[in-house]
Amino acid sequence: MNLTLPEKVTVSSAEELLDTATRKELGAGPFHLDCQSCKHISLGAGYRIGNLLRVLAGHGALNVTIPNGTYSADSVPQEFFLSFTRSGLGQAIAKYAMSVHSADTDVTVDLKEYYKRTSTYSSHGAAYLFDIHLGTIDVEDEARFGRLVGDLLLRVNAGVSALDRASLSDAIALCFEGSQNVTDHAAKKPFRGSSILSYLSVRYYRTAAKSDEGMFAGYIKRATRELGKNSRLSWLEIAINDDGNGIASRQTQDPHVYRGPIEVEETAFREALAKSSVKLKAGDSKVRGGVAGEGFSRMRRSLRHLKAFASVRSGRCFATFDGLSPVQDLFNLTPGKFGLAYGYMPGTALQVVIPLVEISSQQSLPLNS
Repeated sequence: MNLTLPEKVTVSSAEELLDTATRKELGAGPFHLDCQSCKHISLGAGYRIGNLLRVLAGHGALNVTIPNGTYSADSVPQEFFLSFTRSGLGQAIAKYAMSVHSADTDVTVDLKEYYKRTSTYSSHGAAYLFDIHLGTIDVEDEARFGRLVGDLLLRVNAGVSALDRASLSDAIALCFEGSQNVTDHAAKKPFRGSSILSYLSVRYYRTAAKSDEGMFAGYIKRATRELGKNSRLSWLEIAINDDGNGIASRQTQDPHVYRGPIEVEETAFREALAKSSVKLKAGDSKVRGGVAGEGFSRMRRSLRHLKAFASVRSGRCFATFDGLSPVQDLFNLTPGKFGLAYGYMPGTALQVVIPLVEISSQQSLPLNS
């Protein structure tokens, strides 16, 4: 199977790729992903394609062609960094590809070594922490976690200090609950893969570009009107992603749920996002404080306090939460085009966009996810 990325990879084109690759039962490889012409990867598109790579690599050899440039164990071209590394797709390619070529040059060893050396990095406007499912972040001590992530948020851009103490605590709580979910669920029963890619990322953007995604676009317009009435808004994006079980598989303890009726998957997805934990049934994760199922409940409270917008993509499902809406209490499940299920994406990605007041930087948020 040959898959080709366009020059600009939007969320829509990433979803089309998922649909093409996973609508039918995958046969044996090899697979070829051609990224030579790709120059821009929109917010939310990188994790979708990156998570797909685990599925492809599990069925046969994955060979990837990346944009032309000079790659070494110490550096990659700036354009590759801005598009592939910041989106998370570069790390997925390095992890799952059997071979990586730039033009006629084999850069497989160099690219894999480069990402080994930068498994945790911070640069202007962005910071990543990888392999959180392996315990690279302590999710048992919330105070210690808060100091680590609070410092990470402030290092991304000094403008994050526009968040008051309570709002900063809410942002940290989102990171904490999302990271804890990855640790507790991504690689536990019934996961059958051999490896997982997971990360927590935070990114800062000075402005919000126009979006063609309905609910998100509507949120941005209302946030600009209601919160930016007398002040300029900037934006903080938090993304927590893994390519493991996915919500429905973990919730039902059935690895085949993604090949069954979509209604069964949607029911499990809704239950998990409301207040229903599989921990007691699975018996393989720690129940903290004697109470299970509080993670997404706490996230919803933080999203409302922050007036933030969040989306969750997992399996064949997609849901959103609008923290500006006075009537929304739960994540709303959103069907794909023409009401059909989305293409299968392994794992779970939580993406949160938080409005910030009166801060400055040089980044622009491509809000088309």
